[in-house]
Amino acid sequence: MKKKIISMVTVLALTATMLVPVAAFAATTNTSVGAIRTVAGTSTNINLADLRIDEGVMGNFADGDVIALTLPSGVKFNSAPVVTFTGSGKADFDTAATNASVKSVTSRVYNITIKTTGAARTDKAAMQIGLNVDITSAGTGDIAVNVAAPGTAITEGDVVVGRFVSGNGTVSVLTTPTKGGSAEFGMIRIVENAIGALDQDETIKIKLPNGYTWNNPVAPSATDTLAIAVVSGDGERTLELKVTNESTSRPAMIDIKTPISVSTDAGKGDITASFSGTAGLSDEVVVGTYADYGVSTTAKDAKEVTAGKDDQRVAEIVIEEGIANSLIPGRTITFTLPEGARFRSYTDTDGNVVNELPKLKVVSGDNGMFGGSSTLAGALSNSGRTMTYTLANTSSASAMEIEFNDPDVDIAANFAGELEIEVGGTAGATGDFVVADVKPLVTLESEPTDIKVGVQNQKVGDIIITEGAKEALEEKSEIVLSAPADVTFSTVPTVEVIEGNLEIDGVSKSGGTITIKVDTEGTKPSVIKVSGLAVTANRAVPEGEIKVSVKGSAVMQNAIETGSSYAFANVTNAGSVVVANVVTPAPDGVGGGQVVEFVLGNKAYTVDGVEKEMDVAAYVQNDRTMLPVRFVADALGVSNDNIIWNEATSQVTIIKDNRVAQMTIGSNILTINGTRITMDTTAVIKDGRTMLPIRFVGQALGATIGWNEATSTVTVSR
Repeated sequence: MKKKIISMVTVLALTATMLVPVAAFAATTNTSVGAIRTVAGTSTNINLADLRIDEGVMGNFADGDVIALTLPSGVKFNSAPVVTFTGSGKADFDTAATNASVKSVTSRVYNITIKTTGAARTDKAAMQIGLNVDITSAGTGDIAVNVAAPGTAITEGDVVVGRFVSGNGTVSVLTTPTKGGSAEFGMIRIVENAIGALDQDETIKIKLPNGYTWNNPVAPSATDTLAIAVVSGDGERTLELKVTNESTSRPAMIDIKTPISVSTDAGKGDITASFSGTAGLSDEVVVGTYADYGVSTTAKDAKEVTAGKDDQRVAEIVIEEGIANSLIPGRTITFTLPEGARFRSYTDTDGNVVNELPKLKVVSGDNGMFGGSSTLAGALSNSGRTMTYTLANTSSASAMEIEFNDPDVDIAANFAGELEIEVGGTAGATGDFVVADVKPLVTLESEPTDIKVGVQNQKVGDIIITEGAKEALEEKSEIVLSAPADVTFSTVPTVEVIEGNLEIDGVSKSGGTITIKVDTEGTKPSVIKVSGLAVTANRAVPEGEIKVSVKGSAVMQNAIETGSSYAFANVTNAGSVVVANVVTPAPDGVGGGQVVEFVLGNKAYTVDGVEKEMDVAAYVQNDRTMLPVRFVADALGVSNDNIIWNEATSQVTIIKDNRVAQMTIGSNILTINGTRITMDTTAVIKDGRTMLPIRFVGQALGATIGWNEATSTVTVSR
């Protein structure tokens, strides 16, 4: 029975021993204290980082424990390591006795024997050991002291207390400003790689490129005990500096100002300073850029957009100053779209003006010309085509890069090709830049037939309508095919979708128009075939091409976007295609006795009793009835091909049979086959339309003009 009790006690004792926390056996933690000392080469009396050994648990340090400290090759002790005990349990140790026990084994190895006071331990402690060394041979990488303490609870291994570095210092430039002449450029900073890396009396030479000289340089500022003086360099390319006192506590930083004179033969571009001298610095750094006043304007990659649609993003335009104030403060920068495009501003169905206009944005540089803001709003003019931005009358401290940001535009249905923005104004930015490639919303194809005038129900070419992209033709919209004057459709054609999945909801005919209703959009580009087309051309139709134009809300979607009338009033269609050629024209001088009547103030007019409509009403100027050139030509039996507009001279030419009439906008001279006639009024442009006096032009081309005072009606007979 006693044996069993003894056995059980033994087991419990062993079990209790196993349950002692693992932390009780934790070894010490060995670390370095303070900044890791950097060493650039051989030197003496160098204080490396202190070695610190912390007890993991009280009792890791025992009286008589020996710690061997070994330095790497090329490093030796200058003096004996100095031990200090810290922590709550520091009073448990005899510091003086411990330091007295420090013994040199070799120049690289010291043994330290721990001495306690002999009293009971009270708490954990730490040893901090100061390491003063000589560097006899420069190496690379870390300098580690090896800790060895066999038979103790002290952790063994290497602890990094220093680091070899190459070179005496690192050279950088804090800023690299762009200047237009003599000025102070970027501050140069030299950071020592180690304490005392730059020795007393060593020199630093900084050489500038041809055409650049130092202008009254001042002594650099430095940290710690380092001091630098100017030896020479004023008015010369090379500045020579001299170390008059070394750093002693930590690696120093040196800041060197760069007052530089620029001569007339100095090359433009980066200013590179080259280092030499006995201090061992051999860097090359760019301290700034010398540039002319100037403005560079570019466009980002052009975007692909679609004709006949609103709210389309085009490419941003970037304006960069060569140096600060290349753009003139207080002046303007303008951005102008061509005819057929406008910036986003419209009146919605509730009568509210909606502005979605681009702003100028500062990308980099000083924003003084923006009044301290990062963006600048502009003013819209020129029928929505021009944005004008006025810069603040404040100089900039640094060159700006600005961006014509988020330009959204509306594009007319008949616009095609490259969309350019013209940059101008008085601030100094100029140029024409392609910002978009405008693709047609639809394209038209046909194989024209030959027809004769005065014959009814003549077959013309089928029309193929191809979407430029999926969902280009919007649902619940209309495609309208329109024949030219004096041509009417004889039949309702067959309309079918031959590619894609767009759906059609009916076709109708009325005089010279065919209306196709789009029911739903397609999920991929669709192709529509219009076949079985037949027309009747009256005797007034001239010899030549018969073109059918395409219009309607499906292809002129600006009207849909604004919810009101079509936004580009002078655009009547989105394109046209030749469906027939007239091979037998009306007899010379014969117009079938056609009579055309116009009523002042009314857009409606009649041709042989059939009512038609103009896009602008007739009006009176100097007691003369003025009509748009297209409808003057219609009344006189002149095809569109025989109306010629010269943009450069603002001259319109109308050809009928053997007569040529010419008029210049703003002039009262009418020329008929070279003979000049003075009128009592002038041709003008009103609301974007060329307006001509019908009596003078009509009589010049052989028509009879009548006037009914009672009904305010002008009659043109031919």
